[in-house]
Amino acid sequence: MDTITHGLAGYVVAKTGLTRDTGRWGVIAGVAAAVFPDVDNLLGAFYGPEFTVRSHPGLTNSLILVIPFSFFFAWLSAKISRKNRFWTFFLIWVVEILIHTFLDLITSFGTMILSPLSSHRFALDWVFIIDLCLTGIFLIAS
Repeated sequence: MDTITHGLAGYVVAKTGLTRDTGRWGVIAGVAAAVFPDVDNLLGAFYGPEFTVRSHPGLTNSLILVIPFSFFFAWLSAKISRKNRFWTFFLIWVVEILIHTFLDLITSFGTMILSPLSSHRFALDWVFIIDLCLTGIFLIAS
């Protein structure tokens, strides 16, 4: 799934009440969490497009690493926002990363949900990587 759709999905999910006690910082964290797993695309700028095709989506989409990533970014979100809502931020990061991973899982490209233990791409093949209908749904909902 493309990063724009992930960001829109993150915004929609963040506005459903998940961020009630964190305000705009929760929405910011929600959108950041929704696009975070695509950060490995940036590495392609340094290591070339072959790296991106071979390695994305890998470690940042791993179900095994959702909890450690969420703990770190929840702590960082609480520090930056100066809101003492670590567990709310943690929940935001867990939910948003899992939604990102699910959206990548339903594409024909798939995702490596068991990375680093396995590089197998799991794919449900329900939609193409860029799905304008799904993007439109999230855009309308936002």
